[in-house]
Amino acid sequence: MLEVTIRLNDVSLTMKTDEDSVEDCVELVASTMSFLYGETIDLLLYEEADDNIYIESNPPRDNIQHEGM
Repeated sequence: MLEVTIRLNDVSLTMKTDEDSVEDCVELVASTMSFLYGETIDLLLYEEADDNIYIESNPPRDNIQHEGM
């Protein structure tokens, strides 16, 4: 269960959901902020980029051994 409380000046708004993922938490915060500010607010969740370098080795043709040779 997630519960978000946001206070803006003298107004406090609490919203709850039965979901528990990170995406649901971001959506709940955006909904709460949208209600308080009276405009649509979209929050984006970015995933980390995979900065790893992957190398596929291609052995030289001279090292390939065939049966019968």
